[in-house]
Amino acid sequence: MPPLDLVSLGEYKDYLDNEMVLSMERWIGKVAVVTGASSGIGAAISENLVEEGLIVVGLARRSDKIDETARKLKRQKGQISRKRRHFESLPVDQKKKHGPVSILVNNASILYRKPLMEGSTREWKTTFDVNVIGYAIATRESIKMMRGNNIDGHIININSLLGHRILPFSGIYTPSKFAVLGLSETLRLELNSLNNGKLCISPGLVDSLMLDDQQGGLTTAAN
Repeated sequence: MPPLDLVSLGEYKDYLDNEMVLSMERWIGKVAVVTGASSGIGAAISENLVEEGLIVVGLARRSDKIDETARKLKRQKGQISRKRRHFESLPVDQKKKHGPVSILVNNASILYRKPLMEGSTREWKTTFDVNVIGYAIATRESIKMMRGNNIDGHIININSLLGHRILPFSGIYTPSKFAVLGLSETLRLELNSLNNGKLCISPGLVDSLMLDDQQGGLTTAAN
C-alpha cells in the first residue's frame, strides 16, 4: 500500500490494480458504510460499491439524494440504503438489518469559506466535529464491529490536498485536514498487528455540493 503521505494518482491506480480490484469478489454481499454519501466523492464511491455487489449504508444529511441514487442503481448487484441517525447507534441497527460493517469510507466534510481571523468559535467547533471527530467516532465503532465479528475489513479516510499543503485564506479547514492525516497515521500504527486495511486518500478539487451549496459562507461536502 502507498504510504499515508501524499501519493500520485498513478501510484494509487497501481495500488488499486494490484491489490484491490482483483479481490472485489470477496466483498459481494458485504456491508460498506460511506459517510457524506449524498454527492461528490461519497456518491461516486457508493455507486461503484453497489455496482460491485456490496450493500452500502450511506450516512448523509441529504437523505433524498441517497434515495435518488438507490432508484438509479436498483438493477445493480448491490444496494444502497440511507441512515441519518448518529453513527454511535449504527452497530446495533446495522447488524440487525444487513450484518456487520466490512468497509468504512470516512468522507463527510464541511467548509466555511472564511479566513482564519474572521471565523467564529462555533464554526471552528463544527468543522472539527464533522471533519475530525466524526471520522474518529465512525472508525472506532466500525473497528469494534469488525473485531467482534472477526472481519478483516478496510478503513478508508478521504482527506484533501489541503491536509498536506497550506494555502492562504483556507481558514480552519486546512488544520482539520492535517488532523485527518494525523488520525490516519495513528490508526495505521495502532492496527499494525491486525489484518485490517488502512488507507488515506487526498484528492484535489472536486465538483461537488461543497462548492455549490453556500449559505452564509458555509459549504458542505456530501454530508
